[in-house]
Amino acid sequence: MKPILPGSGPYLAKDQRKSDMATCFIGLGSPFSSTHSYMKAWGYLANKGHYDHEDVVFVSAEGDRTGRIPANLDELRYACAGGADILTDDAPNRERPYNVGEREVSKALLAMGYWESCPGSWSAPREIADPINIISDAKGLGGALTNPTEIAFRKGKIEQHYPVMFNGLTYPDAECAYKANITTRGVCDANVRLMIHIIEAKLRQHPILFEAIAKRGGTFWIEGCSHVGYGGTWEGQCLSSAFIRALTLAYVRASNSESHLKQTSASSWQEMSTTTAA
Repeated sequence: MKPILPGSGPYLAKDQRKSDMATCFIGLGSPFSSTHSYMKAWGYLANKGHYDHEDVVFVSAEGDRTGRIPANLDELRYACAGGADILTDDAPNRERPYNVGEREVSKALLAMGYWESCPGSWSAPREIADPINIISDAKGLGGALTNPTEIAFRKGKIEQHYPVMFNGLTYPDAECAYKANITTRGVCDANVRLMIHIIEAKLRQHPILFEAIAKRGGTFWIEGCSHVGYGGTWEGQCLSSAFIRALTLAYVRASNSESHLKQTSASSWQEMSTTTAA
């Protein structure tokens, strides 16, 4: 028995249609929002934390109101990692000025390689490109996504420069920005946060890199890539590499609203690290 959503507003009917097609729900919302009331209606099937390819997830995100709670993008990421189908507002509805939350959701889905197979219905990537090794010795995108792009350029692996503006200063590349701002060496929380912010800036300032990742499968593709070659502490295969985890979170950050990301980036990093260790 599918839940009957509470409320009486003009958009209840479209939300009920999405709910009737779903097997579970993702959303939080402030106490008097529709999203919050939908969460309560779905009970234990709301934000359940584990998903697979048989799930169809109705996602609701609070609109532009005082005290709004941002879209639950951490939970959305779990659903996408499991290959679930996602139901959102269609483009005309999510482009209404009020619907900032729905736009947060659609941007996050695009970042994770999902595609809108029909209006408001999102499916997992049809094809994920082969993973690559991201180091300065890699030709093409692998050399462009590494931090020391100036070294990759001098080696003839890439054909352009990727300067990064960070904290009001312009650096030749992400590696120079990182080295100029660290206060200690190694993979510690402060350095992880710094690297995520610098790579995010790089992806925002060079959208060709962001688009290249999206076309290859978004976070699904990044998480399969490696950063190995010199024996450094950031190196490893897939998510065992601290650099790959930082690149993944930077990519997600580059596609979403800053206000939400300030709340989620630290917890997301810890969850990725825990999952890798397990």
